[in-house]
Amino acid sequence: MTTSKLLTAVSIAFVCAPAFADGDAAAGKAKFEANCEQCHFADDFTDEADSVLEAIILAISKDEIKHITDLSGLSDEDIVDLVAFFASQ
Repeated sequence: MTTSKLLTAVSIAFVCAPAFADGDAAAGKAKFEANCEQCHFADDFTDEADSVLEAIILAISKDEIKHITDLSGLSDEDIVDLVAFFASQ
């Protein structure tokens, strides 16, 4: 990821963080299994801050950061749920 894209993702985290409530880790696990586990392990993101994960996933879902799979169908709730799942690992 280029520095400018990472800075954009982190900036989004600070702007959008208040809009995100605590997520549902079980729903996030289901979303992870359906969309992510073919390339990622559940504990791949344990060292990332929740706000950074939210920003990165949001940027991927808006095609601001390129990703192997299309995550454009993720809702804000899906993103919060994914972050809750990652935080539970």
